[in-house]
Amino acid sequence: MSVYSIKKIHIISVVKIYAVVTGIFAVIGVIAFLGASAFYAVQQGGSPIAASVAATGFFGLLMLIVYFVFMIAMVAFVVWIYNLISKRSGGVVIELESKD
Repeated sequence: MSVYSIKKIHIISVVKIYAVVTGIFAVIGVIAFLGASAFYAVQQGGSPIAASVAATGFFGLLMLIVYFVFMIAMVAFVVWIYNLISKRSGGVVIELESKD
């Protein structure tokens, strides 16, 4: 068994992975929410409640974009802090085992 220590993490690589994974879940969530909103609007026959649901869907999409941008900034910040701290603490220690 080999023991390794993660001394530095490249910020861009973590942000890219986070963005892709979060983006996939966000697209699925938006499609589901907008689909449910459209279904509800059709059921209500264009009533004011249906317009309210559509506006809520738009606001939800806007908040999703804000959340996405904010969380990417937070992930980059956390990785930057890890890189600073790992110089003194030794980083995360992992054990790797060969499959041979």
